[in-house]
Amino acid sequence: MKIILTGSTGMIGTEVLTQSINNTSITEIVILSRRALPPTHPTSPKIKTIIISDFLSYPSQVLNELVGAEACIWALGGIPSRFPDLATARKVNIDYPLAAAKAFVETLAPGLGPGKKFRFIYVSGHAVDRDLSKQHRFFNDAIHMKGEIENKLVQLEADNADKLTVYLPRPGSVIPPNNRLVTVLVKLTTSFYPAMKGEEFAAAMIDVALRGAEEQALSHDVLQKRGRNALSGV
Repeated sequence: MKIILTGSTGMIGTEVLTQSINNTSITEIVILSRRALPPTHPTSPKIKTIIISDFLSYPSQVLNELVGAEACIWALGGIPSRFPDLATARKVNIDYPLAAAKAFVETLAPGLGPGKKFRFIYVSGHAVDRDLSKQHRFFNDAIHMKGEIENKLVQLEADNADKLTVYLPRPGSVIPPNNRLVTVLVKLTTSFYPAMKGEEFAAAMIDVALRGAEEQALSHDVLQKRGRNALSGV
C-alpha cells in the first residue's frame, strides 16, 4: 500500500514513519512537509518527500505524486499553546486537514477502483467533544478545535460515502519511545487519564490504514489493544 504521512518530524509521526518503513505491507510513504527532513530522520527507498509551501492548496504537480495512495495518516497539529496565536492553531488543526481530505477524496479516491474508499486517519484526542456549545474548564480551545474538525471530516465522509472513510483515533497520553522519565510520570497519572506507548499508537494507526476498522472514532482502549496485537503479529 502507498500511504501519505504528515507531521513526520513529530514524536507520533516519526514513530509512524519508522514502523511504516519496516512494514512489508507498505510499499511507498509519501511525506508532505513544509521543509526538508533533518538528516537524522529515518530514511528508506520507500520514502518520497514532497515540500508543501501551503497546506491549503494541492496543485496538480503535487497530486500527481500522490496518485495511487490509498490512505493518509494526518499527524500534523498540536495544542493551541504550541502556536503563536489561536488563529494559527485553528488553521493548522482544522483548515489544513480539511483541505487535504477534500483534495484527496476529489482526486485520489476515484482512481482506487470499484468498491475502494480512500482512508483518512486524523489524530484526534481522548477528551474531544463534538458539542461545540459546551464550555470546558480545562483545554477548552483544544477540545473545541478537535470537535470542530471531527464534525467537518464526518460530514465530508457523509457527502462522499462511496469514496471516503474517515477514522478518528482518540488517544490519551502518548508516551515517547525510550523516555523513562515521561514513562514514570505518565504511569502516575493513568488512574485519571489513560496512556499508551508511542509505538502502540503508531502500530494501531498503520493497521487501520491497511485494514480499516469497524469504528469511526477509535477509543484509547481500542487503539492500545490493536497496537499491541499489531506489534505482536496477531
